[in-house]
Amino acid sequence: MIPRRAKGLGIIAALTVAFFGCASAPDLDETEPPASSRRGLVSYEQVVDPAAVRPVAEVGHEYLRPRLEAGFTLPAYPEPARAGDAPLTEVVVRVVIAADGSVEGVRPSPLAAEPPNDWSPIFFEAVRAAVSDWRYDPCQLRRLENGPDRDGDGRPDYTVVVDSTPVSVYLDLRFRFEIVDGVGEVSMD
Repeated sequence: MIPRRAKGLGIIAALTVAFFGCASAPDLDETEPPASSRRGLVSYEQVVDPAAVRPVAEVGHEYLRPRLEAGFTLPAYPEPARAGDAPLTEVVVRVVIAADGSVEGVRPSPLAAEPPNDWSPIFFEAVRAAVSDWRYDPCQLRRLENGPDRDGDGRPDYTVVVDSTPVSVYLDLRFRFEIVDGVGEVSMD
């Protein structure tokens, strides 16, 4: 038997996965639009530091990762870069998320693989301006206790969150700026 609260959390998790997992590529028009309709494409993804040690909670505790709240806005493709026909540019930033879920800081990430180009500062500023307004459900360190064994199998049927402490964390995000023919689209990888 699954407790009503656990069912509700499962439904929320399923809806979150469905929302973020159902993003699809835009339909592409096969005709070549005129050069004057060239727009910028912006996408982003989280970057995992292969050298970082993943935090491990002690027994009876778990970490709940921060989740980006709905209503966030991706950076706009900067008009001067579009007009100047800027090359494909990736900007990797480290976003510090405060314990209240606000963005505390946005700075260049040490995980940036490619060297900056002449357009990097204008793209970084576009990222900083957009991401600074994002809000997250903050990272939580939760203390858990076993619930009762109602079905008599000798194991608890569920765990109960008895305490939750918000924790400041950082994420590294890669933004990709690219000029494409046709209508500009924003995609999430």
